Amino acid sequence: MRISDLSRLTGVSIRSLRYYEEKGLLAPSRTDSGYRVYAEEDVERVRQIQFYLHMGVRAEELARLFQQCASFPGYGDPACAEEAIAYYESKLRDIRRQKQLLEKAEQDIRGMLAHWASARTYEPVGQRGIQPMLRLDHVTVAVRDVDAAVEQISGTTGAWFTAPVEAFPGARAQVAYFGAGFLEVIAIVDPDKLRTTQLGRAFAEFAESREGIFGVSLDITGGMAAFVEEAKKRGVAYVGPWRQQAPLEDGSFIPFGTAFIRQDMPWLIEYERSRTWDSPLKLCGVDVASADPAAQVSQYREAYRLPEPASIGASAYEWELDRGMIRLLPQEKGPAGFAAVTIADAEREYRIGFTPEAGMEIAVSGLETKR
Repeated sequence: MRISDLSRLTGVSIRSLRYYEEKGLLAPSRTDSGYRVYAEEDVERVRQIQFYLHMGVRAEELARLFQQCASFPGYGDPACAEEAIAYYESKLRDIRRQKQLLEKAEQDIRGMLAHWASARTYEPVGQRGIQPMLRLDHVTVAVRDVDAAVEQISGTTGAWFTAPVEAFPGARAQVAYFGAGFLEVIAIVDPDKLRTTQLGRAFAEFAESREGIFGVSLDITGGMAAFVEEAKKRGVAYVGPWRQQAPLEDGSFIPFGTAFIRQDMPWLIEYERSRTWDSPLKLCGVDVASADPAAQVSQYREAYRLPEPASIGASAYEWELDRGMIRLLPQEKGPAGFAAVTIADAEREYRIGFTPEAGMEIAVSGLETKR
């Protein structure tokens, strides 16, 4: 048959058939006048070539095996069995890797679909227009080793942590839920993947420099969008609000809205639905180390519409929120920013702090000794 006949029977263009010949995959005979003549078995050979090319096998690879085995892969001389086995095993490994990547891509896309579906139907908790309430919601801790940090915290406080989840792409987390608030411990798993998002880049920059409290979130009721819009009119440089979702251990997500000013000040968070957890522990407060606490008092009051704080010492201040507290303390050692988080059960208080020298340190005190 002529090349036009082979093209018609296989659905492959004449140009491609000539390319296969150039690569040594087809070897038509020639008439005296130079026209190509193909055999009936060339129809099946072209279909096999198409199959392997569609699977990502390069024409050069097929040609090399074809030439060495004197036939097309899957046929030919038994003497080339070792070569053919090695070839097919390598291709099988490639296919398995591609399958894993596709399954991971499917999982990521399903997560994105769930995220945007929840964002589309987002409706915050609480009544719009009521007096806003601020409640300490959660604290995010950056560590080098999640397992070691979880063991240290749970061993000292009795906190129960969930199984690991992907907090955001490239980061591994475990979470301890305390009634209405929670503590999440996060470590870098894949630095390159982590840096594909704005939040991931910020976390990577922080976590690679030290262990410590990466973020603090305040739950706001009464309408975050209106709260943030009013603050922006007063010159407060909020970013957001925008919609996100937090992964849960069972594979579901909690949709929420969020807005922030800068990394060293608490984020605002507003949930689509209320949620509580059964725990003997509660999230009590956060200590913030500041080079100039008095100046930062003004920033906090402006950003969060807080009243005058209570003075608790020389250049030290405290706000009692609707749930939990924030304390501004003079910077003594270590970097400025979030310095410690306090949790408590019925008998004891646990202050989880960080120093450049020792990393995480947990101080335990009896509640009866507190003022």
